[in-house]
Amino acid sequence: MEITPRFKLNEYDSFPAFYEDLNFKTAKIKLTSQGELEQIRGIVNLSAELEEKEVGERIKTTVESLLRNYQVPINVRIEYGETFSIGGEIVLWSIFSQNGKVDFDNPTILGGDALIERNKRSEDVGKEATEMLKKEISSHTAVDRNLADQLIQFMSLLPESEIETREISNHTKTNIYVAEHFLDIGFKIDGNKIKVEEK
Repeated sequence: MEITPRFKLNEYDSFPAFYEDLNFKTAKIKLTSQGELEQIRGIVNLSAELEEKEVGERIKTTVESLLRNYQVPINVRIEYGETFSIGGEIVLWSIFSQNGKVDFDNPTILGGDALIERNKRSEDVGKEATEMLKKEISSHTAVDRNLADQLIQFMSLLPESEIETREISNHTKTNIYVAEHFLDIGFKIDGNKIKVEEK
């Protein structure tokens, strides 16, 4: 995979020049409304040794049966591959729209996942990931617990950004503490809402 950055730091004379350009050309992060559930997608990644026992298919069947009540398209892929050890995982994500359209600047995508482990039934793996996703969907927030802490560094570069999450983890609080020591910004937490402003 080859990734080309949108902003090339070597093209800027200073951090303030980059920071000004970033704020002019990039939308603020605004994830405060969950919107309407449009679809659920997922992928089950497994080691090739598990294909004979149809572990991926059993996980997928469990997930689809437990999510059927949402009455949206569900697309879960299964991929077996050569690995150094036996195992795998499932990752699920739900995609939401705002006023009938998916917002590509601020997409609402909530996730759930689970690991495949020795002596753990395939059906239990599917159930675990599904329950995590359902918990995020039923929170009616726009950012899942695990994504919130990863957005903090981007929010700190885009003051006036705000998110609402199901739960503010200690990882999120730690990232806020670190960001406030690097940049002249301040975060405000109100319940499960997080907003960043310039000082």
